Amino acid sequence: MYSNNESQLRLPRSSIFYAAIVVALLIIHSALAISSISNKSVTFDEILHLTGGYSYWLTNDYRLHPQNGNLPQRWAALPLLISDVKFPPLAQPAWWGSGAGPLGYQFFYKLGNDVQSMLWWGRFMIVLFSVLLGWIIFLWSRHLFGIAGGLVSLAFYAFSPTVLAHARLATSDMAVTLGFTASLGCLWIVMHRVNKLTVLTSGAVLGLLIVTKMSAVVIFPIALVLLLMREWIGRPLLCDWRGRSWIVDRGERMRIWGFVFAWHALISLAVVWAFYGFQFQTFRKYEDGRDGMQRDFYVQGIENEGLAGAAVVMANGLRLLPEGYLRGFCFVLRRAKVRRAFLNGQYSRIGWWYFFPYCLLVKTPIPVLFIALSGSATIIVRHVLQVPTNDERATKPPLSSIGWPAVRRILYHGAPLWVFFVIYWTLAIRSNLNIGHRHLLPTYPAMFVVAGGAAYLFQRKWKLLAVAVLGLFVWLVAESLMIWPHYLAYFNQLAGGPSKGYRHLVDSSLDWGQDLPGLRDWLKREGLAGEQETPVYLSYFGTGDADYYGIDVRPLPTFPDWNRKEYKTLTGGVYAVSATMLQSLYTQPLGPWCEPYEHQYQQLRQEESQFQRFNNDASFRETVEGNRESHQLFVENRNLFLELRFARLCGFLRQREPNAQIGHSILIYRLTDEDVQQALHGKPAELEPEVRVKGNS
Repeated sequence: MYSNNESQLRLPRSSIFYAAIVVALLIIHSALAISSISNKSVTFDEILHLTGGYSYWLTNDYRLHPQNGNLPQRWAALPLLISDVKFPPLAQPAWWGSGAGPLGYQFFYKLGNDVQSMLWWGRFMIVLFSVLLGWIIFLWSRHLFGIAGGLVSLAFYAFSPTVLAHARLATSDMAVTLGFTASLGCLWIVMHRVNKLTVLTSGAVLGLLIVTKMSAVVIFPIALVLLLMREWIGRPLLCDWRGRSWIVDRGERMRIWGFVFAWHALISLAVVWAFYGFQFQTFRKYEDGRDGMQRDFYVQGIENEGLAGAAVVMANGLRLLPEGYLRGFCFVLRRAKVRRAFLNGQYSRIGWWYFFPYCLLVKTPIPVLFIALSGSATIIVRHVLQVPTNDERATKPPLSSIGWPAVRRILYHGAPLWVFFVIYWTLAIRSNLNIGHRHLLPTYPAMFVVAGGAAYLFQRKWKLLAVAVLGLFVWLVAESLMIWPHYLAYFNQLAGGPSKGYRHLVDSSLDWGQDLPGLRDWLKREGLAGEQETPVYLSYFGTGDADYYGIDVRPLPTFPDWNRKEYKTLTGGVYAVSATMLQSLYTQPLGPWCEPYEHQYQQLRQEESQFQRFNNDASFRETVEGNRESHQLFVENRNLFLELRFARLCGFLRQREPNAQIGHSILIYRLTDEDVQQALHGKPAELEPEVRVKGNS
């Protein structure tokens, strides 16, 4: 790439001016993120992250939620250590069985803790990560394109709804994005200058990345490709470990790389072990027959998962890494193979190759797509076509040919960005884990840095293109302000905007359980709070608690279902349904309503009066509960009936437009008694001949 010339943009020369703009953009970014979290409930994974992180600090035990990275969980929970929160007692089955969900439910809703305060501080800690990432993007882009390029990159980053959606959530996605970006930069620096500072910094950042998320292992093949590319070019290496010298001989450089690799291994391992308290065992205090985890967390049998599984078995046998880390990695390896997913009315257990490209297309603001393409195009014009700047034109004749040296130059200087982008995207397309656009977040910093190449358009002869860049920025700012505070639900115009998002993607791409406060406020405005004639039904996807927010509703099937299912008669009223639940993704009958579901439903309808009697007749309930086997079968049939009844209702609702939307993630339907009767007992609104789910066995 190139170092942009200030004469192209005629910016003021004062460094204070540039610093003020950078600080202002980062402050605005922080303000947008922080101000958008005050009226949002806990998202699905936040309760697990904060509970797990707090337990690590409190107990030095790593049984809770080890699959999502130790660092972000500890970091988000750090402010809770100096607050007066209460943690659930450890002498209970939920702790012994490593139940992060049940313990998190107690931690948040049963001990009198201030949930919103816990969330605010945990989220604020992640905002700090996002600010640091923005600063790194600015520095990287400035290095490649000059001050103008750095400001372009940072400005588009600061206002991006894609970034802001996760910059203010206490999860691992922003942390791993920062970790990848920082580690790539440090590795590229140490590959060109070896000294104590660069090696120590790069090794430490690598270790931090490893404990951020299990996907961090992608950095190892990327580092190898970067090293091979660096050696292919054959540039001399500046080594000032004990004395400044340029290493020209390739054999000597290879010996230095071995030395550097060894130090990276030692430093990063030390960082990883430090985050696990220099303790190999997962359990701080283990009692045989009492303490345990789900089978997916155990190392036994993981050798069947290919090279990665074999590496885990070896690391466990040698005690190279803490057992808690390895168990989390085992869980990810196993669960990434099969996972329910939804895309544009399609259902799958193994995903689609085009899932993430589609996510990028509809979840990225169009101005960001354009500025990234513009930056790439100007880089090509500047380097491959070798179009000179005004200053260069005055000192040497223009070069019009496309030369191999120019191609090598652009490939080399942009290597950390495009190598990461290509490898990460290749793995994403091949992945079976299609549950959220957030898994693409680590690739966005590369896009924002490359966007800095658009600064080349700020030359006098390209005034119209410069105006277009400013127009894209204004468009992005407008998009960001209009979607505030519902950044997670952002969809661009190609998808029809956020109001149509639920028809394209659900789960963490739209609906992560964040809008219970919005539902409460809407019910109050509509006069539906407290005692009223109109019943309100809720099917909620997430780990929030409607009772905590004072929402008086009749429960429909939810996910996760931490409360006992009970039979309730459905009548006309207001139906509030999370987008993920509407698409029947996590209910037992997966996918669209079909003939096998209809057959099961009609069979179980014959027992509906018994389900109702079980709730209302104490003597009948005692009779059923008196026989263990019949009681178990009765409960299974009742639960299946409730799931099927709700799935049939969702098939009816999917044919209608919602009457209102809460943050675009909870859909409101006003139904009459006739509507409900038609949905539950009439001809099905949708009826497929069979379950059409990709990957079904």
